[in-house]
Amino acid sequence: MSSSNILQTSEEVGELDTEGLITLLRGRQNLHLNETHYNVLRYKEIAGSDFLSYTKEDFESFGLAPGPAKRIEQLVNELNNQNLVILNPWSSTEDIRLITAVRRFGTRSWSRVAHEMGNRNSIECQTRWRLIDFNANRPNRTSTRNLYLIRRRRRNALNANQRRTTQSRNTNRTLPSILLNSAHVAQNTNHNDRDVRMSLEYVLNTDTS
Repeated sequence: MSSSNILQTSEEVGELDTEGLITLLRGRQNLHLNETHYNVLRYKEIAGSDFLSYTKEDFESFGLAPGPAKRIEQLVNELNNQNLVILNPWSSTEDIRLITAVRRFGTRSWSRVAHEMGNRNSIECQTRWRLIDFNANRPNRTSTRNLYLIRRRRRNALNANQRRTTQSRNTNRTLPSILLNSAHVAQNTNHNDRDVRMSLEYVLNTDTS
């Protein structure tokens, strides 16, 4: 049985040293990690207890690319959420206290946030905050769909008005052109008729003489 199937709780992962943590990560094939990534963990001497408190930004600061850092963060969230959320659920009063503490100390001082909470550790506070922050910033699908429809209708109406304006301008430009061309043709016709009459008179006068 692989280590990924044996180690399923954050408590067990927290007891691992660096090499034990790397062994765990090797068993998670969906992470698509290689020796370069593992060497970063070795160089930074990251043990299991450290691992569970890091974010994507932390892993990137250690030298990991955004892709591996994001996948590792998802594993951290999975491990932290397995027991903490299910076995010890948060109350609405605790959520309010957590929000107040985070506003006071920020998202980089989870030990101080946990001390302020009193009954929660830093991992619990960080995990719960991520959930609260995600739900607060997640767009409402219905509202987004309605906004899309409103924008599309407004854009269609604007395009229709632009087409009508363009057609009106083209009409205004075309009518004077037609009148001008007609006048020009009529003028040319008058000149041609006059030339024909003068030529005819010249021929008649010549024959008479």
